[in-house]
Amino acid sequence: MNDPNPEVAQIATKAFEQTFPEDKRASALGFCQDNLIGHILNTCKLTKEKIIEENNSLEDVQVDEVYDRNILSALNSVSAALKLNEKQVDPWVLKNKIIELYSLDQPLKGNSILLGFLHNKKRPRIRGGAIELIHSLFSYLDVQVFEKNISELTTMLLDMLDDKERSVQRALWKGCLLTVMKTATNDKPACEKIELKKYENKVLFAVKTAASGLGSLFYDRLVEFFSYLESFSAKNLKNFF
Repeated sequence: MNDPNPEVAQIATKAFEQTFPEDKRASALGFCQDNLIGHILNTCKLTKEKIIEENNSLEDVQVDEVYDRNILSALNSVSAALKLNEKQVDPWVLKNKIIELYSLDQPLKGNSILLGFLHNKKRPRIRGGAIELIHSLFSYLDVQVFEKNISELTTMLLDMLDDKERSVQRALWKGCLLTVMKTATNDKPACEKIELKKYENKVLFAVKTAASGLGSLFYDRLVEFFSYLESFSAKNLKNFF
């Protein structure tokens, strides 16, 4: 269901939907959610060394593919579970497990699973997947969950504006960047922590390259993007034109 390969995901989704009627799918998730969270956690801790240990005949490119595919499946599984979870009697049971899994209610630290994926420069697909997961988290969890980390998350996403990987840019501009920025504009202390001057060149790069060639996906969101920048610091906005 959550495999990054569309054909595999389609087959798995069809099997799930044929096994469980629509009114039973949320209950099925509730029944296995502890196992699901445990599996996601174990997968997120997967290393390339572990993959090689289990199958030392794989070439480097195959190891990379197995690693990316496993991590992306785990990240996608969280988003899919949150969506289906909305139909459960008590959706906060799973939500609290996911908050605990990623330590979302605690200040982000270097050992954070989510930070590790966002900062992994060698794995652009995983960075993109982590960005899309953040968008899902903001969509399904209460905004109060992110109070301790909203300025840090905003600056991390702004730091990626000059990332040349299109998969990263697409994940940013599909919705995550604007959703997080909008949330930050409603938090005055968070706004005060964001130093816009640091991101001038990154914003200029995004504008000049249309976010590494995204075209309309980027331009359609540009006005909204600048409106949030103005909320952070109107006096610096003139320097971006």
